[in-house]
Amino acid sequence: MSNNKFVYKDSLKGKGKNYVFKYMNAEKYINRPLGSLIVRAVYKTRITPNHLTYSAFLISIPGIVFIALGGYLNVIIGGVLIYLSVVIDVADGMLARSRGSGSIFGKYLDLFLDRVSDFLILLALTINKFRMTGNKDWLIFGLFVLSLYMLQIILFYIKNLYLGRDTGTSGDARGLVGLVILVLALFNRIDILLYFSALEVAIVVPYRLINFIYLGMKKERP
Repeated sequence: MSNNKFVYKDSLKGKGKNYVFKYMNAEKYINRPLGSLIVRAVYKTRITPNHLTYSAFLISIPGIVFIALGGYLNVIIGGVLIYLSVVIDVADGMLARSRGSGSIFGKYLDLFLDRVSDFLILLALTINKFRMTGNKDWLIFGLFVLSLYMLQIILFYIKNLYLGRDTGTSGDARGLVGLVILVLALFNRIDILLYFSALEVAIVVPYRLINFIYLGMKKERP
């Protein structure tokens, strides 16, 4: 790796073994090229990967608020800000890898703030749907989806801890979701993401429960 000049290939992550987003890789074809523009701009400055991580999170907050407020213009502004935060979130890892300056704290800080941001985005989608319809049932539905989302995250990290694996990342998934949020915002159908999230957690939570028990029985089998 070069410490004097940004080299794009040095900033890329290795390919995962189970690459779900092989044919929908917004991260590779859109977000990383955009993120590289940010990295090039800050590469020779004192800006650190953690600075970008904090910036991505802070930029996502007003975007989340705009989506919660509802209204076409607010949702578009929210979608743009959230997608910008996703691109900056991609850039922090690229900067760390290209400089060879990654840290354990930086890695976990990224995971920590990403999960907080994901939770708040789902909450904003719920509030948006309630404000648009006035139906309190959407609040109950949204809180149920949020609860299952948190449960699936907990199950994911418990499984990795049991298997002695790394914490795991969700960069490819977040990159795609960030782009989807922007597109849905432009079409004023941000509520579709709430429906999709409900379907996803309804499938993933039972799968992770069953998969964990199966792996445990297989691993402990004499």
